[in-house]
Amino acid sequence: LQAQKAAQDAATTATAQGGHAAAQAARQALQMEAAQQQLVAAARNGARQIAQAQAQVRQAKQAAADVAAQAAQR
Repeated sequence: LQAQKAAQDAATTATAQGGHAAAQAARQALQMEAAQQQLVAAARNGARQIAQAQAQVRQAKQAAADVAAQAAQR
């Protein structure tokens, strides 16, 4: 009877530990998913900022070329 009780207690403990481990794994998976989404958003924002900076550089070069052309005409 004591062995049966010990086995039941061990099974209960193992089940509880398994449930805890599963819950922890689920939390970690959600955290990983959130981190991946943040990384994707950061990459998207970085790409947008690079494109905007490149456009500004093109505009500045064009403005400088326009000024140089106007200066050459004078």
